[in-house]
Amino acid sequence: REVARVLRKTGKKVVVVVNKCEKDEITSAKIEATEFGFDACFQISAEHGLGIFDLSEFICSYMPEEAKIEEFVFDDEPEVEPVVEHEIKIAIVGRPNVGKSTMVNKILGAEKQLVADFSGLTRESAWHDAVLNNVKVKIIDTPGLRRRARVFDVLEKISASNTRKSYKLADVVILVIDAVSLECGEIEKQDITMASNIIKEGKALIIAFNKYDKTEYKKNEIPEFLTHNINRCLSQLKAVPFLFVSAQSGDNIKKMLAIALDLHEQQQKKIKTSELNNWLMEINHSDLMRSGSAKFKLKYIVQVGSLPPHFVIFVSNKKNVRQDHERYILTHFRKYFDLSKVPVNILLREQVKKK
Repeated sequence: REVARVLRKTGKKVVVVVNKCEKDEITSAKIEATEFGFDACFQISAEHGLGIFDLSEFICSYMPEEAKIEEFVFDDEPEVEPVVEHEIKIAIVGRPNVGKSTMVNKILGAEKQLVADFSGLTRESAWHDAVLNNVKVKIIDTPGLRRRARVFDVLEKISASNTRKSYKLADVVILVIDAVSLECGEIEKQDITMASNIIKEGKALIIAFNKYDKTEYKKNEIPEFLTHNINRCLSQLKAVPFLFVSAQSGDNIKKMLAIALDLHEQQQKKIKTSELNNWLMEINHSDLMRSGSAKFKLKYIVQVGSLPPHFVIFVSNKKNVRQDHERYILTHFRKYFDLSKVPVNILLREQVKKK
């Protein structure tokens, strides 16, 4: 209140920003903030990015015309600064007894994790340091996930919660599925649900069908039903990489890890604003935008984050954008920038109106 009193005397435009709005008790804080008597009050979460764009638009409305982003988004920009190297976190998840701990031991080249023929041996997530192709990684071995209806005791519920927290902290998630379970002709529903949840968290996903050597499948021959099954069930990311592996013998483990490193590189991709808007000009001349159904205009695009790549497109008449329009824009974007194998977030925002 003292700071508000001092600012009021300056005669400047003051914006009140209430942070940490993801917390339930924030409503009373906003009511108190409005009592300061300033015209504008925004609720945001700096940590989660909530409300940031509304605040940015408000600030932009008070900027001089020559400083508006519309005027310079197509100009050449300096090269993107190199990404600071950090450890890549790779989580190994899956149902009980699919060979996760055996896989971790094979990756590490040591018997770090206990293994057994029965399920439930791993109760806590274990983090291990490793180096892959001169890149530092953290390998996270997680407890097996059962269907919620089959999670009975308190300890197993804690283990399940621990697993979900672990893959939320990971950069790349390897979902291990027992290849023997494919004998029914499709991936089981629980595995598909796990894969969908991982993608929704914005994590790069690899599906590893373990113990293929106990089946009739060949390690480098993917049956057509499997490709069709994944494309049909994982519509939000149809190009999920998958392969047959054997954690016991080590078949295709190196290939799986190479894919993980490649996915992480895609996740960190930073694209210059000028390149993004070159793509935007191309899509504005596409058949979709020329058709009568597109009663909106894509104005400009910026990248606002990575891991996963996150972009904002400012659009006029956003209310006219349908789901099929959004799907087309996302599909075209993935293909243009070679981001088909990792989750990509594209947010459409109503264009800031000039004052």
